[in-house]
Amino acid sequence: MRTMFLAICGLTLPATAQLAPPDTADLIIFAQRVHVMAPGAKDGVAVAIRGTRILAVSTRIGVLRYRGAQTRLVRLNGAHVFPGLIDAHGDILGLGKRVDAINVAQFAAEESVKIVTRRQLLAAHDAMLRAGLTRVHDFGMDPSSLAIVKDLAAEGRWKIGVYGTLAAPASEQDLPPADDAGPRARLRFRAVRLRADGRLADRTAALLADYTDAAGSGGMTTSAALLRQQVAWCRDKGYQPCVDASGDRANRVVLDVLAGVLSLADRKRLRPRIEHAQVFSAPDLPRLAELGVVASMQPRQLTTGMAWALARLGHDRVQGAYAWRTLLDRGTVVAFGTNTAEEPEDPYAALFAAVTTRPPLMPEKGPYRPDQTLTRREAVAAFTTGAAYAAFEETVRGRIAAGYEADLTVVDRDLLGDGALLGTRVLATIVAGERVYQRRTGVRR
Repeated sequence: MRTMFLAICGLTLPATAQLAPPDTADLIIFAQRVHVMAPGAKDGVAVAIRGTRILAVSTRIGVLRYRGAQTRLVRLNGAHVFPGLIDAHGDILGLGKRVDAINVAQFAAEESVKIVTRRQLLAAHDAMLRAGLTRVHDFGMDPSSLAIVKDLAAEGRWKIGVYGTLAAPASEQDLPPADDAGPRARLRFRAVRLRADGRLADRTAALLADYTDAAGSGGMTTSAALLRQQVAWCRDKGYQPCVDASGDRANRVVLDVLAGVLSLADRKRLRPRIEHAQVFSAPDLPRLAELGVVASMQPRQLTTGMAWALARLGHDRVQGAYAWRTLLDRGTVVAFGTNTAEEPEDPYAALFAAVTTRPPLMPEKGPYRPDQTLTRREAVAAFTTGAAYAAFEETVRGRIAAGYEADLTVVDRDLLGDGALLGTRVLATIVAGERVYQRRTGVRR
């Protein structure tokens, strides 16, 4: 099936559609299906957009009430429109270094380093838009790369949304008061990245008992005492604490710290997150929902690491690893990311991993954790409504509904249906009502 954008010409409007509309759309998109991802709301086949926001989702005839003299009408033959996919754990600069593999260290002049970093950031920007990502929660930018992104945004060349994190401060004085631009802003920085431990892969994740395949149980990267201080600084300055934690000991320490430092009101206000959230002991799994902690997880960590995870943890302990099904069932908000620091910027491979627990590169293998598989709707929700909630943006992003930001991912198949997830083709990416990527013409800057 060949899919392309075609202007709709020669439409004759019924009399009811010629009445003065309550609002007029700049753009109306017709598709095979518009998946709103909102409980109780009906999907449609057309969506009307005015400026940066959604006006309505409707039928092919019903949506024409929003047509004005200047409205652009676009048909996406056979396409499926979803809320813009949000990568809840990415590393823009890390991705850029992989996509545009230049060794910045070879440039001695500071200006040359800046030029190369700018080029790498733009390479990552374009790769994410081609993947249908409309927004990313970034965990890898330093102050210099952040300044470049702000410059690119001011120039109109940076389109993808960024919910950024600051590095863990050495002291409270190093953390300025949060200055949140609001949920509709393209660039926001109201979170701090903290680190509790290392990685299972190299046995630096902190476990409650020794590794099965080696002596020692790993160690905390940051002591519990310092974590308490850092979380308190976040609380006092208005930042969301996002804590990297992989091992079951690290996750327990983080939960204890969050419970001890943050009141119920603080936790509702700050929505603390655990990044990776790889391994939990059974008693700790219900605590995330009880404490209102978001589990920010990356499905491909299971499929790339399960072989050695079993060796590291053993059969019994691995039952608490990559437990997104269990966490969802306990009422935890789960947000999914691609982990572009180590994995490709491919949300469809991550969806495949979440719903099958099979490795995307070897789909005939597995499933590794059949008890943890998600439905397709649950997995897509983790990249839309869950990720939006994790950034305090659930009232403006993550769904296709009137008043929400017009961030849309257009693909060639129904991600909620029975067809293959692997090989999904992105036909267009729309951010704030602007078509910033189209398959036939590439990224628009």
